[in-house]
Amino acid sequence: MHCLRPPAGRDDPVPMVEGISALLLYLLLPACWQYAAARVRLVGWLSPAFFCYASGIAIGLGWELSAPAAALREQFQQAAVALAIPLLLFEADVRAMRRLAGRALGSQALYLGSVLASSMLAWLLFREQLHAPEEVAAMSAAVYVGSTANMAAVHAALGADAARFVEMNLSDLIVSALYYLSVLSGLHLVLIRLRLLPDAARAAGAGAQQAAPAPLQLRSFRALLPAGLLVGAAALGHAQGWLSASASLIFLTLGGLACSLLPAVRRMAGAYALGQYLFLVFCVAVGSAVTPDLLMGGLPAAAGAMAVVAYGAIMLHLLLAALFRIDAQTAVITQVAGIFSVPFIGPAASRMRNPETAWIGMTLAVLNLALGNLIGLLVYQAALAWG
Repeated sequence: MHCLRPPAGRDDPVPMVEGISALLLYLLLPACWQYAAARVRLVGWLSPAFFCYASGIAIGLGWELSAPAAALREQFQQAAVALAIPLLLFEADVRAMRRLAGRALGSQALYLGSVLASSMLAWLLFREQLHAPEEVAAMSAAVYVGSTANMAAVHAALGADAARFVEMNLSDLIVSALYYLSVLSGLHLVLIRLRLLPDAARAAGAGAQQAAPAPLQLRSFRALLPAGLLVGAAALGHAQGWLSASASLIFLTLGGLACSLLPAVRRMAGAYALGQYLFLVFCVAVGSAVTPDLLMGGLPAAAGAMAVVAYGAIMLHLLLAALFRIDAQTAVITQVAGIFSVPFIGPAASRMRNPETAWIGMTLAVLNLALGNLIGLLVYQAALAWG
């Protein structure tokens, strides 16, 4: 059907209008799904990210963009991820992380090692079935250390196919939901009653309290200035050959943490919420680039690899926690902080009825946003070297 439309020339306004229309749609849909998540239980439970992917795929099925518009979409989604990385870290309380209890830091170290081991195991088991298995291993490690935003960042840094990202995110939705249901059903009590892990001392309010991220508001967009400066510096370094794509990702991660030490930046309340919104914009855009044949071809293998990484890390971490006598509440909240993002910490901590777990979980979840990118790139290089 493209033959009915003349090739787009320099003066042809159609690709420009088409591209701008698509970008406006990508910007609008995440806001709609975030609004719905606060009012519709199903949307909140499945997460706005799921519906953003679904919306993007629906757009892609009904609207095939021209080559110039598709190129604009790719640049747009890369910019959204790049801006989201520092924004998610601007509200991090780096100094508070030094107050973590020794058992929490020990549990975190054991969990990171477990994810590294399970992601390499998944690479070994599925490297014949997967396209670019090293990318799948890296993105799996990133998401189960940090969050889906980390997987998006590693995806962008490695230049992975859009289909790989959507396959893995749909798989993660199933894999992680089953684990979260077990946490809300009292996983820590099962571990205690089976005498696999000890119970935690129920000290009321131990440790400082980590405040929940501020909601998105109009003044949140002030945080785009320092984030834009970081992205601009990374883009310049990449263009000049000073920074590779992976090095640019590390620069944005460490730059976001460094900016969080500046009081003027940390006072920009709502930066985290703005970063989450930009990540949802990316979800719609990347979903619209996927075709059904491309998506379904690798979904079963991707789901198997994600299950090996997540459940392998959980089981290995519990075994190590038992060996080093980490208590059940700390072990479980460490896993929740790695597999999920900050908003999921509260319900899990409430289920454990231990005030300290909320502080530990939220602090580790913020720390994991920075570690997820680095761990993902480390797994990628290890898989390449081993393979």
